[in-house]
Amino acid sequence: MADFKISISWLLLLSLLNLFSRSEGAPTYAAHYCSNSSFFTPNSTYQANLNLLLSDLSSYSTRLAGFHKTSVGQNPPDVATGLLFCRGDLTPAACKDCISTATKDIRNRCPFDKIILIWYDVCTLRYTNESDLNNLVPFENFNTTAQDVIEPDRFNALLASTMNSLKQQAVNSQSDKKFATAAVKFTSSVTLYCLVQCTPELSVSSCLTVLESAIGSLPMCCTAKQGGAVVLPSSNIRYELYPFFNYTASSTPLPPPPRDMYESCSNVFSCGMLNNIGFPFWGDNRPNSCGYPGLELNCQGSVATIKIRNVTYQVLGVNVEAQILKITREDFLSFWTGICSPDLVNSTIDPTLMDFGIDLQNLTIVYGCGFSLMNTSLGQFNCQINGFTHIKWGAYGPGECKVSVVVPVQVQFGPRTGLERDQSKLERAIREGFDVKWKVDTAACLSCMVNKGVCGYDLKRNQSTCYFSSPGYSQWNRLFKGVVAGIVGTIAIVFVMIICYLKREQLSSMGVISKKKTKDNQYAKAFIMNQGSLAPKQYRYSDIKKMTHSFKNKLGQGGYGSVYKGKLLDNHLVAVKVINDLKGDGEDFINEIASISRTSHVNVVTLLGYCYERTKRALVYEFMPNGSLDKFICNPESSSTNCKLEHKTLFEIAVGVARGLEYLHRGCSTRILHFDIKPQNILLDDDFCPKISDFGLARLCQKKESIVSMLGTRGTIGYIAPEVFSRNFGGVSHKSDVYSYGMLILEMVGVKKNFDAEVSHTTERYFPNWIYQNLNLGENVENNMVIIEEEEQMKRKMILVGLWCIQTIPTNRPSMTKVVEMLEGNVHSIEIPPKPFLFSPARSVQYSSTTSLP
Repeated sequence: MADFKISISWLLLLSLLNLFSRSEGAPTYAAHYCSNSSFFTPNSTYQANLNLLLSDLSSYSTRLAGFHKTSVGQNPPDVATGLLFCRGDLTPAACKDCISTATKDIRNRCPFDKIILIWYDVCTLRYTNESDLNNLVPFENFNTTAQDVIEPDRFNALLASTMNSLKQQAVNSQSDKKFATAAVKFTSSVTLYCLVQCTPELSVSSCLTVLESAIGSLPMCCTAKQGGAVVLPSSNIRYELYPFFNYTASSTPLPPPPRDMYESCSNVFSCGMLNNIGFPFWGDNRPNSCGYPGLELNCQGSVATIKIRNVTYQVLGVNVEAQILKITREDFLSFWTGICSPDLVNSTIDPTLMDFGIDLQNLTIVYGCGFSLMNTSLGQFNCQINGFTHIKWGAYGPGECKVSVVVPVQVQFGPRTGLERDQSKLERAIREGFDVKWKVDTAACLSCMVNKGVCGYDLKRNQSTCYFSSPGYSQWNRLFKGVVAGIVGTIAIVFVMIICYLKREQLSSMGVISKKKTKDNQYAKAFIMNQGSLAPKQYRYSDIKKMTHSFKNKLGQGGYGSVYKGKLLDNHLVAVKVINDLKGDGEDFINEIASISRTSHVNVVTLLGYCYERTKRALVYEFMPNGSLDKFICNPESSSTNCKLEHKTLFEIAVGVARGLEYLHRGCSTRILHFDIKPQNILLDDDFCPKISDFGLARLCQKKESIVSMLGTRGTIGYIAPEVFSRNFGGVSHKSDVYSYGMLILEMVGVKKNFDAEVSHTTERYFPNWIYQNLNLGENVENNMVIIEEEEQMKRKMILVGLWCIQTIPTNRPSMTKVVEMLEGNVHSIEIPPKPFLFSPARSVQYSSTTSLP
């Protein structure tokens, strides 16, 4: 089939800048397609049928939702089939005008072609002599403006989430139009306008499929552009930074009253073999406002399915505590086709919503291979699809084969099991499925449950929301709490004053302090328990004793308590952090659970569970065999061989920590500020892959918050950013973590402690200053070590990046995204940063492992 008669040239791009006017004036031509492969002759039967067809379409008045499909003729070669499709916000009169213009225009552009499409800003007209209009043309995508957006990563994330939300609104629309629009704020002065639509005759699943295909095509044309569009035979999507549609006419209906949503989202449902399913899922008796877009469960008898990236998966199990779904490809479970499924697509997931689980291995199945591979070492099976022999193998797809499909399987079905030569084993491995971990915004839901609400999802704002039992409940609840707190506080103060006055010396013996701690502990426990299904697994203290063999193997000691090595019932090794004492109302303990339980990243340690029984508190983490990074950073005169790591390994650790911090700052639905990045809090697995740990001092904030308020200093001396000590340097933000990271990698590259209480605070002895001087002199800052040129490049990168990160003024520091970019880029593209003016904490500060004031 011939290509579109569209040249995405600068002329077209300029013309498209004024495309899609909001007014209902004359329609604006955008593009057309002529097959140039099938023609009719003048005065033929087909031309007569076509004339009748176009006359019928141009006389369109008020038929179904701006959509009309019809055919004229009886004999297949001469049958003319046509379709008109108007944008969902158009009035019937405007739709009729656009189609009338199109029927006249199309005759001039392709006079004798049997297969034609013409596209305007507000309508589409197509006709063909074939039976299936959806096969008329391939899709086309293009950016409607050549201008780039600011903050492309944040913009692309907002665009993706908005389009995915609109996709769900369109397919679940209560009207007869599968159409949805949205206007969301990108900055205070810039609004993103988005539109999605598919033809009304499509089923819900078909509409969802074509819209997902269109959304998935946007990066091919429009990454970081201010406008873009994708047109398919039965759908189209578009976005701009100006209102190109009639927002009033196209806006979706108001949601049901809050009480109705409260009742609807309070329901849990059973789906297949799954029971008591609630947030973040929706389906059955739970409407789409009760769960995340993309987490709809479809119930068919004893089977629950979920659709991810156009692939249907059967849900084998749900672990709400760990936020894990076990799924398997439904097409590969078919009795008739099995692994010979005709749907040859990869098993992919939506990275904004899910992560693959651990202990998985990709199995590649290749289809349509030549006979030359029949006698190779590859596993071989026969599939009677298109008459080809198909080969499957768990390692790679030979170039001689036509199609390769990647399917994750559990690591227990690895290459050594022989599944590549046993079709039954192969099918079993696929049938057993694999784990995916869903990612949702738990901060809003946590607050919602604390205030006696139920969690839901705001499709307009693309974020979690909260529904209450009656309008205004939340406001009255907060007011009531405030009044009660004031009264209770006043009574408490008077009571304490009387007690102090009458019997000051007996205060401690009366157990006032103990009661306060009990109250605080109850608050902390209630706070954690209110997380409900969002909390990690809760262990009993007896479980903690069993897994640690009564705390037999001690791994380390800190101000918070001790860390012990343990083993779960499935022989999975863990590290158990036993907390000695809670500070205040247990803020550090709560912070650690609230922060890390919403993370899922290869460079962030995984919290497997926690224990909270009276005064007994513990956190259960994945075990890191190589311990913490500080063991591998030693003084130059140290003779220990344990602290000698290859430069490449150190560099990879630096990159991994940067990626982990970037994820905490930008990859989570809620921004997490760590505030205690140091070698002791960087753990290393078997392969020296770094994982950020210890979130006791962390703060949660919304991504839009650039500055956070903090009543005191938190962090470790030598790694604390200047603004944390003194607000004269600027506000505390995610850039404070950037400073700590800079000090960390400078310490790594210098192979010496970056801050020592015994070292004077003079400029000559200040470690970053010393590195900067050596860098400018071109000297080797690695004391007494001979390194090759490649290693020197890595070291220079770390030094330059470190110096950028420790700039005294926070706004002069790069973001962690930029840090990753610099580390992964060319060293010669990194400029030497300005010399940071000296910052050292005053001598009056007490040197301890951490200082944290709530």
